[in-house]
Amino acid sequence: MKRSLNIQPARHLYSKSKIWGRNYDKQTRLDLEKYWCKRLMDRWNGRETEAKKNEAREKFYCLSMFPYPSGDLHMGHVRVYTISDTMAIYHRLNGKQVLHPMGWDSFGLPAENAARINNVDPSEWTERNIASMKKQLEDLNLFFDWDREISTCQPEYYRWTQYIFLKLYENGLAYKKQAAVNWDPVDETVLADEQVDENGRSWRSGAVVQKKWLKQWYLGTTQYTQSLLQTLDELEETVGVKSIQRHWLGEADGYFVDFNLEVNGVIIDFPIPVFCTNPGYLSSASHINLHTEHLVEFFENLSREVTN
Repeated sequence: MKRSLNIQPARHLYSKSKIWGRNYDKQTRLDLEKYWCKRLMDRWNGRETEAKKNEAREKFYCLSMFPYPSGDLHMGHVRVYTISDTMAIYHRLNGKQVLHPMGWDSFGLPAENAARINNVDPSEWTERNIASMKKQLEDLNLFFDWDREISTCQPEYYRWTQYIFLKLYENGLAYKKQAAVNWDPVDETVLADEQVDENGRSWRSGAVVQKKWLKQWYLGTTQYTQSLLQTLDELEETVGVKSIQRHWLGEADGYFVDFNLEVNGVIIDFPIPVFCTNPGYLSSASHINLHTEHLVEFFENLSREVTN
């Protein structure tokens, strides 16, 4: 029979009355939040003031994806920002000077569609939602550097995206071309492949996604594929995304070879460019495989070439 030790458990919770009931009810939870929120915020402000006095400390940049200001947080937001907040606090407690900013992905079609549905001006709709979601993040005691807060729909922010685009255009890295895209007939916008679910429907509207040929802007990022692949070798494997990034970037070490098309003995001046990693195999090449989308694009261009 074990001897019972007369040790009273220490209480680290707050009780205004100093009387502890048997039930942990809603009011107790609200009181706890109210009490500890202020104490945690005061401690945070004290740490930040101290950190700014010591610029020599090792720096750590903790950036999570900016949310779209839809008006309310959901559990996906709570999960993501709890993780980044935990990382920021961990590195801060290890003596680092941490930058943990927050901003709002507020520029784009979703805000316009939501404003149209709710019959509200887009700027009013967006700013109201930002204020609501910011209050929720603060209520969760997530410590962001709010003095670094940005919103992508503000001219102070998007003037720089416009500037970058102009520089890309001036250097031939921004160009227009015709291509097949995923088209949402409800939102009337282009979707990335990741925004189309396994049933071929839009992740936002639920509409069946259509294939549509559009002339749109592209950025010549493939010119930097090789340098990006080489840079991956400098990252630690513990990051966990190296293989994914390498697969996404694709093979960069190779050559584009133009194949001429012959119709009824006549060579048409419209070559087919084919990427090849080993030119030594070209002598034994028997055929060229074209993706359906590329095939349609090829015959459309060929038709215009023959017509002209």
